[in-house]
Amino acid sequence: MSASTFTLVGLLLTLVGACLLFFYGLPKKRIGNVLLFGVTAMEFEDSKARDLPDSEWQPLAGAFLRRIAILNRLGFALVALGTVLQVVGTCL
Repeated sequence: MSASTFTLVGLLLTLVGACLLFFYGLPKKRIGNVLLFGVTAMEFEDSKARDLPDSEWQPLAGAFLRRIAILNRLGFALVALGTVLQVVGTCL
């Protein structure tokens, strides 16, 4: 592979990874009156009057958080790999 090929592939991977991080870096999802912020926080609009029982929103929240964690890590890995390929292409 030539240096320009490494650089081009690296730039494309960085672009795809940056797009994934842009859309899935700080995820937010509403399930009923439960609002999830990424993998660290969750809040209820009104804790006295939940419109969804835990058995309904927790599986949805778990699936959402797993999908977000995978896409977020994939985005970071693509940015890192793209940067490494750009360095290799520059050094060749």
